[in-house]
Amino acid sequence: MDKLDKLYKLCADEDIKIEWVSFDPCILGVYISDKDIPPTIALNKSIFNDRLKTMEILAEELGHHFTTNGNFANRLLHYSDRVRLSKEEQKAARWACNYLISDDELFDCVKKCTSEDELIEMLDVSFGILYDKLRFCNVENRELLYNICNYLKSV
Repeated sequence: MDKLDKLYKLCADEDIKIEWVSFDPCILGVYISDKDIPPTIALNKSIFNDRLKTMEILAEELGHHFTTNGNFANRLLHYSDRVRLSKEEQKAARWACNYLISDDELFDCVKKCTSEDELIEMLDVSFGILYDKLRFCNVENRELLYNICNYLKSV
């Protein structure tokens, strides 16, 4: 089972409905949680045929399901609302990166790869997910980055 299939299975296990809708091109996905409807992830139809982009957006929206509380899209009246939204987006993105790339998988793949493109292919993620994973490691798991850098120096 590939990573995208695992995301779809996780949605099914969590009773999260997935809808493909026509959004403005700048909106690729939205997580909706309300007491009157089941949790729903709406994905932009424009990414339907792009497996890596679908995986990236679906994982982040699932991240909202597991890390945030409530809907934030309509509550941006004050600067503090935008700051809170940014923090919630960071939590969801971090969850997505950690779900799609474990620390062990990242280190093992780095040892086997000879290029960034090969690493992305081996991890089966988009460049954006890999970039964010490394950015989050810099903040919360510097030991992993230290080990990767030391390994790369020794090669």
